[in-house]
Amino acid sequence: MSVRFSIKSDSEKMRKKLEDLGRRQVPFAVARAVTQTAVKVRNEEITREYMRTFDARNISFIYSVHRVYGASASFAKQTGVAIASIQPVDDPPPAGTTASASGSREGTRRTRAGTQFMKRHYKGGVKTPSKSKLAIPVTGAKLTRKKSGSTAGAMNKASKPKQVLSRKNTFIGKSKRTGNSMIMQRTGSKKNAKVKALYTLATSANIKRVYDPLPAARRGISRVFPGLFRRSFTDALRTAKIRA
Repeated sequence: MSVRFSIKSDSEKMRKKLEDLGRRQVPFAVARAVTQTAVKVRNEEITREYMRTFDARNISFIYSVHRVYGASASFAKQTGVAIASIQPVDDPPPAGTTASASGSREGTRRTRAGTQFMKRHYKGGVKTPSKSKLAIPVTGAKLTRKKSGSTAGAMNKASKPKQVLSRKNTFIGKSKRTGNSMIMQRTGSKKNAKVKALYTLATSANIKRVYDPLPAARRGISRVFPGLFRRSFTDALRTAKIRA
C-alpha cells in the first residue's frame, strides 16, 4: 500500500510575506542592537580609556559622564536610522533616542553630577572664574575630597576656598618664588610656625586636551555590533508572526 500526496505552494506569495516580515522587524532589531552596543561599549572600552586617563575614584561618576540614551524603534521605522547616544548626563538627548538604556546605571536625578567641565578635558580650552579669581588646588595640599557618590573626587565643603578662608589660621598672601597670590595656612606653634600653600589664585587656567574616547568607542562598535545585531534579528524573527 502506498500513500501519495502533493503540496502546492505559492512561492511568490511566501516571498512577499517574508520580505514584509523582514521590513517590519529590521527597525526593531537594529534599534535594540544599537542600544545594546552603546551600553556595552560605554561599560567596557570607554570605561577602560577613562581609567587610563584619570584617577577614577568611583565608577558611578564614569557612567554620569557617559550616559547612554537608547535608540527609538519607532524613529528607526519611520526614518530608517537608529540613533543611540553616549553623552554627558546633563546634555539634552538627541532626536531619535529614548530614555536611558537598560544597564546604563547613571543614577537618579538627585545623584547625577554636573559633567560639563569634563568637556574641557576632551576639547581643551581656557577656564575662567565665575567671580574674580580661580582657586587652583596646590599639589600635595591637605585638602579632602569626596570618596563616593556621583561627585566623587570633588572637594568636600570644608576644603573649599570659601570655607578655608573663614578659619583664623588662613590668609591670602603671595608666593616668594612665583609672586602668585595664594590661599595659605599657618601651622604649628608661634616658635615653630610654618606656612603652607593650599590654593593658587589665578585669573584663568589652561586646560589641556587629555581625554579622547572616540577611537576606543569606534573599536568597540566594530567589535560588538555585528554579533548583537545577528542575535537581535534572530530573536525578532523567532517571536514575530507572519501576516496571513
